[in-house]
Amino acid sequence: MARYGGLFGIMAMVMLSPPCLALVRTELIEESGVSATLVADAFGAAAGGYMHFEVEPTPDWPSNGVAYLVVVAESVTSQYFTTLLEMNDLEADDPPPVCAAPSAGRFEITGHDSFNMSIAHHDLFSAYLVVCDRGGSFYGHVTSTFLNRVPEGDLTQHLPINQAMLPALYTLMSVVYVALTAAWLGEMVRLRRHVLPVHSLCLACVVVKTVQFILRAIYFHRQSVHGGEGDRDRLLGAAVVFFIVLFQVVFLLTLLLFSLGWGFIRPALRSKEGWLVTITIGFYAGVSLIDASCDDTNSSSWCSGVGLMAYAVRSLVMLTTVVAINFNITHIRFCIQLPWTSSSALEYVKLSRYLSYRMTFLAYLLMPTVLLMVRVFILSWEYDWIYVALDEFVSFLVIVHLGVTFAPLDPWLLTRAFDHSLEQQGS
Repeated sequence: MARYGGLFGIMAMVMLSPPCLALVRTELIEESGVSATLVADAFGAAAGGYMHFEVEPTPDWPSNGVAYLVVVAESVTSQYFTTLLEMNDLEADDPPPVCAAPSAGRFEITGHDSFNMSIAHHDLFSAYLVVCDRGGSFYGHVTSTFLNRVPEGDLTQHLPINQAMLPALYTLMSVVYVALTAAWLGEMVRLRRHVLPVHSLCLACVVVKTVQFILRAIYFHRQSVHGGEGDRDRLLGAAVVFFIVLFQVVFLLTLLLFSLGWGFIRPALRSKEGWLVTITIGFYAGVSLIDASCDDTNSSSWCSGVGLMAYAVRSLVMLTTVVAINFNITHIRFCIQLPWTSSSALEYVKLSRYLSYRMTFLAYLLMPTVLLMVRVFILSWEYDWIYVALDEFVSFLVIVHLGVTFAPLDPWLLTRAFDHSLEQQGS
């Protein structure tokens, strides 16, 4: 289990990650004493980009002390701010170190203010509201807006440069999965006499993935144009997360049923097996939805515990899948050697399927680690969208390979060479 644990953790991290950074973001801040509150986190801005901040203090804000809106590039964040914010006592020195750190932009807050800043060079930028006086405070809302230039030169692109290609990518993947859904449905209709219940589950996987990509394409297009500030955008983002979790649950169930040989090696699961699969997958679906609803702004020990439970259940299901695949391969090889085997051809087809499935499942386990290494060691942050494209492309190959491996099959095509059917057709 320890062998696969790291891989499962990476897969869970990738598949349950939020769909997009907030692009137009409003934060309610209530701070007193020396403090630094994150307003916007790591937005990828290109040279010529633009930032706008709107500060609206509450009417009862005493406006005492010194408060700044500080824009920091990623290099400064990692070298100064991260270390300073982790200090136990921000008020140890005068002036506080967090208020003296270098920055790309610094604006003093005196009341209801708005600040604009042009980007001179591309980088990841974060914004903090910093109170620099022991007796100071700030109570109010801060709205941040980031814009990049489109190829025509207009400042209308709300997406960071590392996500600018995602609307086109998800639109392309939507078209590809619509075609895949049509192809699988056509195959099921053509061989409807040999369709198994697990084939319908495969269709559900492809349909859910198709809907997920359509919603993602719409979501990122709206993010690009509007910045994601409205209720409709938040609802659409929640729908994207829901379908991400739904696909993960349905796909995990499909992998498990394939490994247990449901419909391929035995016609049905035992009653206890069926109940155990239902309870396990149902519990996993519940904790995954709860875990997906947690984010950085409302994280708590409860969310951490739920995430740990989802990780543990997924790990157990994956371990069960590995054991079941190897057991069925050994069982089929044993059956081939028996003299009373009804059809050696069918047994060899089963063996070929499960050997192929084992290799595909191994690739599915190794895929996140390999892609993560590509992302860390080869791609810079500007090309995060390439990592997403590679991840979706490899996932598509895994799904297609599983579909080809376990596609509906007419047994007569395999046994006709042994039951004299070809001789009767020739005569």
